[in-house]
Amino acid sequence: MRPRVATAVLPLLTRVPAIRRAAFRALAELDVGYRNGPLPDGPVVVDGRPLRLQQSLSPTAFTLLLCGPGDHWATPAVRALESRWPGMVRARQLNVSEGLRQGMGLDPRRSTQLLVRPDGYLGHRVDAADLSAVDDYLRTVLGGSSRDGNIGVRA
Repeated sequence: MRPRVATAVLPLLTRVPAIRRAAFRALAELDVGYRNGPLPDGPVVVDGRPLRLQQSLSPTAFTLLLCGPGDHWATPAVRALESRWPGMVRARQLNVSEGLRQGMGLDPRRSTQLLVRPDGYLGHRVDAADLSAVDDYLRTVLGGSSRDGNIGVRA
């Protein structure tokens, strides 16, 4: 009975512009939002290159932004993390402008990891240099395990 009613009523309802717009917005998920939205954009230095923050993000992989003192990020640990998640994680050492740092709540003296999803939204944040929490997050989100299962590597 329900399919018959729907096929009779839906064409009539879609003739009403307000209902058609509301249905389109619902189906297209245009009103879906995230608290705090995507990361702000601003001038940054990524791996020694001046860019805008949004330019440094990957549209096809998680981008791990490593903020804070450079000596906190042991390159072998970062490369090991990338190799455990091949093609899924790109790590970038990030130096941000003062205004952007304040807007993102970053302390220049502390190590902070920002794991940005491919859609540009912040998926995970840790105010520490230990990279094992990133492995844990990725295993939870991606529903699997890293290539070698070796987590707990500390930077």
